[in-house]
Amino acid sequence: EGYDPELLYGEVVFSEEGLNIPVLAKLLVSAPVEGYEGIIDDAGNSNRAATMEDLVAGKGLVPYFENIEDIKDFFSTPGGEDLDFDWDEFAEIKMDYEEGTGKLFFFIADALIYMEDELAAEDYVPYYNVFTGSDMTTEDFNEWIK
Repeated sequence: EGYDPELLYGEVVFSEEGLNIPVLAKLLVSAPVEGYEGIIDDAGNSNRAATMEDLVAGKGLVPYFENIEDIKDFFSTPGGEDLDFDWDEFAEIKMDYEEGTGKLFFFIADALIYMEDELAAEDYVPYYNVFTGSDMTTEDFNEWIK
């Protein structure tokens, strides 16, 4: 009684300086959190993270958005930041991947995973699949993303 949950747990912080990808992957293995509704994304997936704060807290998986403006908006939701990405390059990768594989490309997951360093396929693919609930293969990565 009388404690302040904000002081106890602190604020979820996300920035260009870092995001602990392995820890986030462990949180997202059990997403969505029971009782979390989140949003229905552009692919019809339910219980997706509604904000960056919800995503970083492990409440819901990464949402899929069809257009870049929605992706930019997601990064600027509570817990996120306006980040300086090469949006045109990412749009091209997204288009090439989707046309080449017939699978959806979850740009938000890609951007988070690559935030600090580029990873080899054997490291990238498991993170991407956990973040999104997808079935990307090493071959998909090597042909369309690398």
